[in-house]
Amino acid sequence: MKVVFMLQHKRLIEEEVTDSKLIGFYSSYEKANSVIEKYKTIVGFRDYPHGFVIEEMKIDFDDYDFN
Repeated sequence: MKVVFMLQHKRLIEEEVTDSKLIGFYSSYEKANSVIEKYKTIVGFRDYPHGFVIEEMKIDFDDYDFN
């Protein structure tokens, strides 16, 4: 099964309101993780260094459940 790694940055703005930014999709976890270091220096990201999330996602795969 082929996978990609989605990198996002999320931060809580107020109760039940989250600011989420999709940064990109990468071919390996290591590549996604290396991009985090660059973004940690950018305004809007550096104040929330623990907001980065890497999620493994399957590609070429139907994930819809009809039941």
